[in-house]
Order: sequence, then structure tokens, then C-alpha cells
Amino acid sequence: MSVSVTLIPVALALRVVMGKEKFDNWVESLQSPQESIFSSRKKLITALHGADYDALPYGTLIKTHFGKNNFFFWELREGKWVAVFSKYDEQEDIDELDRKLSEVVGKPIFSAAEIKEIVQKELPSKLPTNFNDIGLLEEVLKKENIPFTNEGGVLKSELGDVTLSFVQAVPNGIIDVQFDNQQSSAEVYKQVSSLDESYRYIVQQTAYNKVLSEAENYGFTIESETVLANESILLTLNIHS
Repeated sequence: MSVSVTLIPVALALRVVMGKEKFDNWVESLQSPQESIFSSRKKLITALHGADYDALPYGTLIKTHFGKNNFFFWELREGKWVAVFSKYDEQEDIDELDRKLSEVVGKPIFSAAEIKEIVQKELPSKLPTNFNDIGLLEEVLKKENIPFTNEGGVLKSELGDVTLSFVQAVPNGIIDVQFDNQQSSAEVYKQVSSLDESYRYIVQQTAYNKVLSEAENYGFTIESETVLANESILLTLNIHS
């Protein structure tokens, strides 16, 4: 799936109104990680290419497109590469990827019992925010430059092609944020995943470049650079006396 610029403000708005912890828990609840038999990055990439799938480096992760304009990430967890599917992914697309990779490798790459449980079709129609005061929520939206209108006590925010409605069902109760349709929920989740992985990649690259810059400032030279099994980078510096 291609990254939709119009959905970036939606993801950021949700992080603001839900709070980081609640927002992160929501994202995690929509993931369906599936451990594979691969422990080697090279063997995983070779198998993907052999099955006619791409394997795009994404920081420490690997991004693979499958199905119709869709994608997921491979992440190394405790020595095994894990396919992080979402609960919005089509079961037939996951089955096809499983079948093709298993044919290339010559044995099942996922547990057949577990993979049947990956996809859950129930999409959330609303999500709880951290607010129970409409006035306070209005102040926060203004502060964060998130456009909205107040329609009879219901706040509505038009962000790109998505409409977010902030509804308080009972006085002093939790204010929920509702999507205009279920497809929006799926698209926003995908966008959030891309933003989080992009952020992780940027942080890693920034740290790496900073180390190289500091080493140069102190007159150190890079003697060797090794990518470890956990995908971290080991730099060996040569200190000139």
C-alpha cells in the first residue's frame, strides 16, 4: 500500500486525543505477528525473491508487498523473523504468501494452526479518547492546530478524505472518536504503521550518522563496521594516539 499523505494528520490527531499509551495499545491490538522459521536475514530475502515477493530494507526491518496494493513488515524478534500482519489483511493473501514461500523452502514457514487465527474482520467503529470534557478537548485541538467544527456538541474534524467525529454519549462520560467509515479505520492503521516504522528508521539513521560525525571530530577512523544478528551495527574505531 502506498503512503497517503492525507492520512498523516489523521494519525497525528489520534495520537493527540487518545494519548500515547492508549494509541500505542490500539495499534498493537491490530497487529497479528506470525513467527517464521527464518533466523537469517539473507535466507529470508532469498526465499522472498524466489517466491516473487519483494524485500525492501526499512531500517532494521524488511518491507514486503503482497495482495492488492498492500504490505507488511518483517521484524527480527528473539532470533526469529516475524511477519507482522494486520487484522485488516485478507486471509487469502496471507495463505498465498505462506504457500509460495513454503514451496520455495520445501517446508511450512508458519504454523498452520496459528495462521488460521491471524485475521479478525471486526473493525472498530469508534475509539476512546483521553477526554471527558468537550471544552478541554476543543482547547487541545486548537493548540495542536487540528481543524474542527462544533455541531450541537459533536466536534467534527475533516482531515483529508477522513471525517473524525468526537462524541460524548453521556454527560461527563468518555469522549469517543468515530471514523466516517470502516475503510478509513483500516487505512489509518496502515498509515500509522508506516509512520512508526519510518520514525524508527529515521532515529536509527540519525544515531548512526551522529556517531560517525563525532568520531570524525575526535580524529577517530572507522576500522570495521559489522551488522550483528539482532540487526544492530557494531562499529570499531581506530584511536590515533
